[in-house]
Amino acid sequence: MTYFHPESGKYVSLGNPFSVTGIQYPSNWLELVSPEDIAAAGFVPVVTEETVPAEYRFYSRSEELIGARRVVTWTPFPAEQVESINAADVAVKLSEVREVREAMLNRMTGIALVAQVTGDIVTVEGFKIARQALLDITKDCPSDPALVDAFIASKYAAIVSALPVSLVKAFAGVDA
Repeated sequence: MTYFHPESGKYVSLGNPFSVTGIQYPSNWLELVSPEDIAAAGFVPVVTEETVPAEYRFYSRSEELIGARRVVTWTPFPAEQVESINAADVAVKLSEVREVREAMLNRMTGIALVAQVTGDIVTVEGFKIARQALLDITKDCPSDPALVDAFIASKYAAIVSALPVSLVKAFAGVDA
């Protein structure tokens, strides 16, 4: 909590020693006294005025103390910077897809190898199609982060619905 002392124009914070109008206060004074004592000493609590934008990660935040008010301003980043943030979000999602995809491909490969040995051509061909579809997810992914989750979920759903039953278990436990 920050307080303003109008007579001296000073700001003081909890846990810091300070002196105002020739009086030295210990670091814990604001914590030990009542709000009435703080007001009687001439201190006013600083009130924050702020409206946080919905997509705050696309804004820089600055503060300015004006008397007993802390005015917070949110300034939008330039378009190029927002695009780089979006690209980073998409890159993180695609990295997660690659990790999950690796586990699914490993499971499907094991199933397909057994199917090849046993002569189960349907499973082997299903593996080839599903493998390519999994690889295409990261290649075809949209660059808009708002569309990525729905795109990935729809691709997983399409892959699973086209799989032979023997390969569906490779997708067990996958959250799209």
